[in-house]
Amino acid sequence: MTAKDFRVYFPNYVDEQTQIEWPTYPGILYNELGLKLDPTVQQWHKEQPNFQNATISLEMLPELQADYLFVTLGGAGSTEEEIKQAKESFSAIEQSAVWKSVPAVKAGHVIFVNARHWISSGPLANSMKIDDVVAELGSSN
Repeated sequence: MTAKDFRVYFPNYVDEQTQIEWPTYPGILYNELGLKLDPTVQQWHKEQPNFQNATISLEMLPELQADYLFVTLGGAGSTEEEIKQAKESFSAIEQSAVWKSVPAVKAGHVIFVNARHWISSGPLANSMKIDDVVAELGSSN
């Protein structure tokens, strides 16, 4: 696979902000599958190398140049109710002009993935992440 990859993590949508995961957390995608990190995220990571992620305003999302966005809703230990609430909150983002202006969104390359294994680590979770990516991108690359 050669497409650029980027993962957007929406654990909670609060006050027009979201969190961006650094490549160290879903590193299996970069190390094993050879996907590339968005240059904008690389720069943000250089500015905050000691953090697992960064909280950014939604207005910064159109700066992303990624071909694909991997979106998680909720967290690894979220209940069904918490995931439902996260989905409802995210629907407000999806309706926003800012979200609709993100290049990957315009291209229809938004992939919703299960937070229960995407925000976890270990052999089983990593295998499931790889399966998700191959299922979504395998035929297009």
